[in-house]
Amino acid sequence: MSELDHLRFSFPCPNCSFLNEATIRDARTGGRVICRGCKGKIQLCDSTGTVKKGRKRFDKAIEPIRKEIKLEIKL
Repeated sequence: MSELDHLRFSFPCPNCSFLNEATIRDARTGGRVICRGCKGKIQLCDSTGTVKKGRKRFDKAIEPIRKEIKLEIKL
């Protein structure tokens, strides 16, 4: 599991422009957010797969760091 899944981001409601929050995981999995302003349901959709692709790139880039930390701890 990626650390990125827990990061939060803000986005405006498409109906009332109220600023709402969701997690990267919500965006990646197509979660639903209830607008805190108008109480409308906002379906998050990663139609182009950019969140999923970005998470995979992040995990791949950080893997050498994880391995290095494990090596240092074992010494």
